[in-house]
Amino acid sequence: MENFLALTMVSAALLGSPGPVPIALAGVGASNGVRKGVPFLIGILLGLSIVVIASVAGITALISKSEIIANTLFFFSISYLGYVAWKIANSPINSTTDKSRIPTGRDGFILNLTNPKAYAAISAIVSSFTLSIEPLSLALVITGGVILLVAMIVDAIWLFAGSALSPLFSSAKYGRALRVFFAATMIIVVAIGVWGSKN
Repeated sequence: MENFLALTMVSAALLGSPGPVPIALAGVGASNGVRKGVPFLIGILLGLSIVVIASVAGITALISKSEIIANTLFFFSISYLGYVAWKIANSPINSTTDKSRIPTGRDGFILNLTNPKAYAAISAIVSSFTLSIEPLSLALVITGGVILLVAMIVDAIWLFAGSALSPLFSSAKYGRALRVFFAATMIIVVAIGVWGSKN
């Protein structure tokens, strides 16, 4: 039980801390509401599922050893994050129009699939907090399941928290500025992360 609580708490702290994905979820919830943000949330969770499987299978460790693959993944992630930030900044005040600017399930999937923070967080959790269950294969499967369940809860909280700001985002006076603020915050969080990893 102690091991399970540690796994749950660390997963919540690492996956729920402000980063590109949580801020994107809050921005989508605020701009478009929970219902229209659900496809984005599902895409994010599906992308994270692939990351968890890769981490449990040891593929993440192999990727991190290849500088070319790691750098390519990093570049694509930063580029796609910029694209999602642009969509949030430019999402329509009246979300019934121009739905092409609302982040989709595909956007969420690609964003988390290429999210370096997700790989780092999941690898750290799996390497240090795998449940003490025999056989190891069962322990890894259950650990991965707990991580995904925690991610589902914390990501949904970010989406709902963002939707609480929806009335402000619907405002003709503040809506556009708030969308740009959320998009800029995503970029700033990534820039701080990149700068921190280089120093």
